[in-house]
Amino acid sequence: MIVSDSQVAKKAILGVVFCGGESKRMGFDKATAPLGPGTLIERSVAGLADVVPEVVLASGEFERYPELGLECVLDRDGGSGPLAALEAGLRHARLQHGEGWVCVLPCDSPRADGRVFAHLLARAQRVGAQACLLETEQGPQPLYAVYSTDCLEPVAAALDAGERRMIAWHEGYGAVEVTGVRLSDLPAEIARSCADNVNTPEELDRQREVRP
Repeated sequence: MIVSDSQVAKKAILGVVFCGGESKRMGFDKATAPLGPGTLIERSVAGLADVVPEVVLASGEFERYPELGLECVLDRDGGSGPLAALEAGLRHARLQHGEGWVCVLPCDSPRADGRVFAHLLARAQRVGAQACLLETEQGPQPLYAVYSTDCLEPVAAALDAGERRMIAWHEGYGAVEVTGVRLSDLPAEIARSCADNVNTPEELDRQREVRP
């Protein structure tokens, strides 16, 4: 099934770049690492901007990267990790845009492809799921996914219960169904490097050796 970027843009209402981490393995703020003509975070923003009308930064407990000119959505309880960032993004989407789908990416995905979100969204809608995650050899990737705003309540309930794991709300916090799309099932021209991420200086150097 071929799904166009224009189709996903009609259904997705917000893009969220997760950028509140400490970059301990990198040794400096990896979001600002230069790669090609931009930085890692700029590349993630561009990957989402292809398919959504608005991109925000889930920057943790305080606003970051003002040079990008993007709104930051903050954890309601500072320093609560990516699950709190997901809640912040979903809450912003609900308040500002109503019902719809949120596309999320980490700030360290230098070769993210907007067409991936078209496939994720198509799969979610085909099976009636409220979330769809990209699945790689390392397992499901909850930071490379699409979420319906219907996920807000179970995510918030999991946080209220003290959960911090990104998948903690999948069971026991509401009637939600989560599905996935395997990287190997995507067209080869999309799957080739779209799931690459950068956590260490060595991985950054390898990305600099890859053709654009």
